[in-house]
Amino acid sequence: MSEEGTPQRKLSARPRRALIRSRRRLTAAVVLATPLLLQLGLDLSRRSSHMLTFAPLHALGYAGSVALTGTFWAALLLAATRRRGRARVFFALGLFLLFPLQLAVQSAFFRMYNVYCGSDAMLEYRAIPSTWTCALPWDRRTQLGLYLPAAFVLALALAYATRTFARPRPALRRSAGLAAFVLGAFLFAGPASYRVWQSSSPDHIYLSAMGVAVREQFPPSRRLKVLRTQRRTPTVIPPLSAASDRRNVVLVLQESLREDVYCSDPSPTCARPGRHSHEVAKPRFPFNGMRAVASSTVISMSVILSGLPPTEDFATLHSAPYLFGFAKAAGYSTAYYTSQYIMLFGMRFLVQDEGLDELVMSSHLHMGADGDTGANDSLLADRVVAELPKLKEPFFAVVQLSNPHFPYLVDEADAPYAPEAADKRKEAFARYQNAVHASDKAFARVMTAIAASPSTDRTIVVFTSDHGESFWEHGGDGHTKTVYETEVRVPAWIWAKRGVLSQPEREGLRAARSTPTYHLDLAPTILDLMGLWDLPAVAPHRAKMPGQPLTRPLGPREPVALTNCSWIWQCKNASLGMMHYPHKLAARGKDDQYACFNLETDPKEKKDLGEAACGDLAARARALFGYMPADVTPNENPPR
Repeated sequence: MSEEGTPQRKLSARPRRALIRSRRRLTAAVVLATPLLLQLGLDLSRRSSHMLTFAPLHALGYAGSVALTGTFWAALLLAATRRRGRARVFFALGLFLLFPLQLAVQSAFFRMYNVYCGSDAMLEYRAIPSTWTCALPWDRRTQLGLYLPAAFVLALALAYATRTFARPRPALRRSAGLAAFVLGAFLFAGPASYRVWQSSSPDHIYLSAMGVAVREQFPPSRRLKVLRTQRRTPTVIPPLSAASDRRNVVLVLQESLREDVYCSDPSPTCARPGRHSHEVAKPRFPFNGMRAVASSTVISMSVILSGLPPTEDFATLHSAPYLFGFAKAAGYSTAYYTSQYIMLFGMRFLVQDEGLDELVMSSHLHMGADGDTGANDSLLADRVVAELPKLKEPFFAVVQLSNPHFPYLVDEADAPYAPEAADKRKEAFARYQNAVHASDKAFARVMTAIAASPSTDRTIVVFTSDHGESFWEHGGDGHTKTVYETEVRVPAWIWAKRGVLSQPEREGLRAARSTPTYHLDLAPTILDLMGLWDLPAVAPHRAKMPGQPLTRPLGPREPVALTNCSWIWQCKNASLGMMHYPHKLAARGKDDQYACFNLETDPKEKKDLGEAACGDLAARARALFGYMPADVTPNENPPR
């Protein structure tokens, strides 16, 4: 029987070996496809509803992106697990660095922002090694400390499985190394869909963003040396005990809202685009002379939240405690709700490391939010109305609307403002008015909810705009270009139910009604409303704030610097000025002299009186800034 059985066993061994080889090949194929399947599965679990909105071109681009990165990881796995050759060390380093990083960082970033870390999130950011983690905090909000080791273990497992089951021919392994190098170079240097649609795979978006980040570290031209906001390290405030009953404060920041299209004063009937909130927020305390000290959102936010002038140095502006920090130290819960797309130019760094209890941005409201106008303000209103009552009292919350930003988001079904004549400037202004109108309707819903909430008897609302908007009154449009009144004169008011404010506070607010006031006054005012302004622990920070609480009698004013060039936001368009009411200086573009205006006699700044008419303001401005706009090369940093 043994002699007859031997040939039979030999014949049956061949199919078994073939079956084993077939299973090994299948296992190897599954292992090599695991990065692709993993990325696709995670992405579908996070944003499948958004992906269903992809237009055919975006869907095709996404499919190509998934295929590209899937091929890259498969090639890198094969190249990194070669049994011989020095190049395998290079590819192994690439595998164990890039694969865990992109997988963990994109998971953590999406967890915090509901969007992936793309090129805009790293544009003009200059810090190694935090570049590779997209400058995320390592805390419970991101779970980065948990995701990263888990992703590294997965990379080890994939490498082990590839080495065990993948037995490609030598030529294929060698070509895998070349393919991994070429595809990796393309992914780093090439583009990805990183904003609005993000119709690329998350690993593709990450690798492209890191390529941008590397180029930011070593800019090939002087043009890329401009710095926007970098990651902040806010000074930690020790625990504070409020000097009075702690009241909730809601700071509302409108976008690009100039004073003459909105109704701050509750006395007259409002026929402007802001009439919805005008009716809801009566009575209130208006500040008819409020001015921003910049026409840039980031600079204005820095000033409002810190109380510091924009002329402070880099270290001071990037470490200054914000109102969030003071509030948390006093036992407040904190929240930041915005419809803005805060990925752009480092704007996220203003709030990312504040340890907020709630952080909501445009991508939480709508994944396809526009980079300029953000998500629809009506979505923001829905979110705030639903979540603000859930905040533990006392709370400090910032609600920031964005739709009046160019190109102006309009509700076409409710657009009452039309240009008087066929004129591009008037058409643009009418569209702007309609955007303000739509945004104000959304804000009015928020105010209605606050007024009707159980906490309304303990809540104060502070309202202003980050800056104004120009429509060619001085030869330009939009904002960030000048410090003329159209770009810095903004509406502002404070609202509270009767009995929430003390009589001295009410008297101080009434006295400030027609007095020149500035965004510099808002942080002191809010700290005073929280009962923190007079605390000894706040004194070192109070000494750096040139503003005054509007809840108290105002003292003498020092001249106030106006600038769109700050270490928190290096200027794209150099514009400088200084104001000591009624006199005001302004310079921009190629100016090497200041224009001087008297705002009492010339509120629209039509007549330049010459520097001498503003007394010593010009000398003080030159001493403070140390340069004129003419000294600044466009898109470069000032010579400081």
